[in-house]
Amino acid sequence: MIVEGSKEVRLYRTGGVEFFDNYKMSKACLTPQQLPAADEYVRIAKELLKKLEACELVPKGLEMTFAELANDTIVFAFRNGTRETFLNNVHVNFALSYNGIPIWGPGAKVRVYIGEGGEVMGFIGRFWKVRSASEVPILRPEEVVQKLKELGYGRSVPREMVSKVIVKSIELVYYAPPPDVEPTQLVPFYVVKGVLVGKDGRIFDFAQAVPAIRS
Repeated sequence: MIVEGSKEVRLYRTGGVEFFDNYKMSKACLTPQQLPAADEYVRIAKELLKKLEACELVPKGLEMTFAELANDTIVFAFRNGTRETFLNNVHVNFALSYNGIPIWGPGAKVRVYIGEGGEVMGFIGRFWKVRSASEVPILRPEEVVQKLKELGYGRSVPREMVSKVIVKSIELVYYAPPPDVEPTQLVPFYVVKGVLVGKDGRIFDFAQAVPAIRS
């Protein structure tokens, strides 16, 4: 980690890069008028990624596509009972994939934090330096559904309270752990998304990761 004043840079052996201006990230208190238009956020973020690619910080085979805009907000409550919301930043999120297969999990994050005047205040790039280790047999999608029954459906509803499960999609991904966790490997997983119907009639969305390697 490199620190200079309120700024810090972190580099990971896996290829991850992080940058934060901690003062601006924690103190910014902006109105929407002080921030660029939505399409400008995406342009600024893509320009930054192009510069990082030009510096060869993005490994070959790693692909990034725009996913969504989000923001961090600060809510002030006043003694007269009124509330006012300000923005700390807007961040642009990108989805990662390797050779056409999505990378999913806590280590699959590319995010650009943008503040007043379009300034980049922070950046998270999980730029995995991928090297093929081996080929492994994986489960078929119909086997994944059976495996899901064994693992459960996440934290939204206890298994004993589920009366019906509706699977909407099954997607093969590479699961990426946090960049500081050993061993640092991308492992095939299936991400199963769907709907749970509780015994009380309530409905919940779920997304559950299922190991794809055949044991």
